[in-house]
Amino acid sequence: MVDNSTDYLTIVGEIFKLERILLLVMGLVSIYVISKFIKSVAFNLANKIPGKKNKILQIFTLINFVISLGGGSFIVYFILHPSKEVTIALLGSTSVAIGLSLKDLVSSLISGITIITDPPFKVGDFVIYQEIKGHVTHIGLRVVRILNADQQVITIPNSIMTSDFVIVQNPGQSFMLTVTPFYLHCLVSVQQVRNILHEVACTSPYIYLSEKVLITVEQILNKDKTYFKFNVKAQVTQAKYSEEFQADLYHRSFKIFQENKIEFFGDVN
Repeated sequence: MVDNSTDYLTIVGEIFKLERILLLVMGLVSIYVISKFIKSVAFNLANKIPGKKNKILQIFTLINFVISLGGGSFIVYFILHPSKEVTIALLGSTSVAIGLSLKDLVSSLISGITIITDPPFKVGDFVIYQEIKGHVTHIGLRVVRILNADQQVITIPNSIMTSDFVIVQNPGQSFMLTVTPFYLHCLVSVQQVRNILHEVACTSPYIYLSEKVLITVEQILNKDKTYFKFNVKAQVTQAKYSEEFQADLYHRSFKIFQENKIEFFGDVN
């Protein structure tokens, strides 16, 4: 029993010699530096070829993951060079530990690979996930980051994003359809209001003029009050300008309504 304990301590002491630990640290630091360099190359290349930005970042993310995982494992094994028995024991205990403590992380990594290889959305897309609305700014192996209208960065694990439905309002396009509702008194001139809204929308600095501006009208009865609902459907140049476009549309339209004594509702509830 004593001999077995002594042999085990001797093996562990042989593996974790100071010079081996120093080499291991140097190797892992080298992997980290290479990883940062790959990220830098990816972003520089993506900026030079903006049309292929999403694809470039996805490919380099996978390359970075493979190099980090494979290189780290290679360095650990060939520097420490444990015996076959120790290797099997370490792999077994490590697998159990990882399975119990990092199951959520592993799930997110697998989901991240799924999102990258078969992307339901891309960087720059405007997405709606439950109560979260915003633009995708980052798709990594572990998380997706979304920038909302309040300029807050929301981080969501990939495992959650792939387990529920996500609405993408501008799949793969820089411009995005924005629907802006207006509620007006039922006695207003429909044609006059349509003309005002059309002119205001077409003169907005955020409008994408290559697409038509559509204005739909419906009459609604709500709590013994009848009113018209006008929906202005227009494309904005970039998805991130959706809120700015709506604010500009409301501000200038309401000003014209007041000048022409057109009754409108700020809230129909």
